[in-house]
Amino acid sequence: MSRTYFLLILFVAGCNAERKESACPVTNGQIEVRLIHQKEYYALQSYQKTDGRDSLISTWTLPYPVYRFDCGDVNEDGQRDIMVGVEKATRFDSTVRKRLFIFKLFEGHIRPLWLGSSVSHPLVDFAFVKENSHSRILTVEHHPDGTYLLGLYRWRGFGLSFERYVAQGIATEEEAERKVRDFRLKNSD
Repeated sequence: MSRTYFLLILFVAGCNAERKESACPVTNGQIEVRLIHQKEYYALQSYQKTDGRDSLISTWTLPYPVYRFDCGDVNEDGQRDIMVGVEKATRFDSTVRKRLFIFKLFEGHIRPLWLGSSVSHPLVDFAFVKENSHSRILTVEHHPDGTYLLGLYRWRGFGLSFERYVAQGIATEEEAERKVRDFRLKNSD
């Protein structure tokens, strides 16, 4: 009897360990979007928070590896958007690369705002930032010469538009990530 009980506990603990979540409050704390990581896939799920309970509204499955989850008002419409970094090939680029997907909520339902295929150079990472109170996406990109650069993009109706390079000729990915943190601290509202 005690062995069965012990095995049951291991099974339940094992199931819980395979599911990981990250969350982003989107609309005045009433709706929250969560990135769920199941064993074989990721999914975005939106939840309505009412009377201390969470009710599932919508699910968007992401059948790709996810490397980043962030949120912020990308298109400056007053509502936070969801940014997800995925690794996938596209119809026009058969190489699996890091890509940026941006989602919005429409009446609580997750909808794609932009399923980006690329930026100026191969994407390494990204962060939502504010610069002079304006929303921007700061990217870490890999230059063909082997160095890294930081690109600043803004939303332009449909998709991201390149603004400028914040830094170029960065020797390592770690140094680039440090520069992203510094940029965020310097420009935090």
